Parts: sequence; structure tokens; C-alpha cells
Amino acid sequence: MTGYDWQTVRDLIMSLLGANAYGSDGSPVRRGIVLSALQVADGLMTDNIDAPHDLYALPNGNIILEWQRDSGVIERIEVEGLFKGELMRTFPDAPAEFQQLNWSGR
Repeated sequence: MTGYDWQTVRDLIMSLLGANAYGSDGSPVRRGIVLSALQVADGLMTDNIDAPHDLYALPNGNIILEWQRDSGVIERIEVEGLFKGELMRTFPDAPAEFQQLNWSGR
């Protein structure tokens, strides 16, 4: 599946700092979450991980980076705050997996 390139991802994340960067419930995307999302993107790019296929703000102002694998697996990193988030993997034929993330030591 074709996704974004990393420069586009960085540009999209930065655009969430704009005046109209709100989740659907009106919660603003906080600066710390945007900076954390940039740090995640930079770390994944440095580790030669493919850029995500989608990126969006949730209603609560958190940011999602999403990969849709050819196998049907969907991986999402939800950036929830400064240096923290959650990885969720959904499978076509198995229960979802969740993992708390902390990238402050990167």
C-alpha cells in the first residue's frame, strides 16, 4: 500500500499547530503532542521504517499515525502526550494488541 513520504508526514504534523487544529469535539491539538509526534516520526524515519499511510487528529486532540499492511494488519501509534503514546495492532483474524510507548530516552 502506498503511504506518505516522511517529509509530507512532518508537514502534516506541523500543520496541526495551526489555528484550525482541533479534534472533532473542539479539543485543540496541544503543542506538546505535536512535538512528540514529530519526535516519533523522526525516530521511525531514522530507523528506516516506512512512512505511515495516514495521519490525523482524534476528537480529543491526540494524533494518530497509521500503517495499513498488505496482510490486513493495521498498526496505529496514538501520540497521547509529551513522549508517550500507545501502539495498537489489529489483525484480520485475531484479537487486537496494545502496547504503551515511551520515547523520552530517544
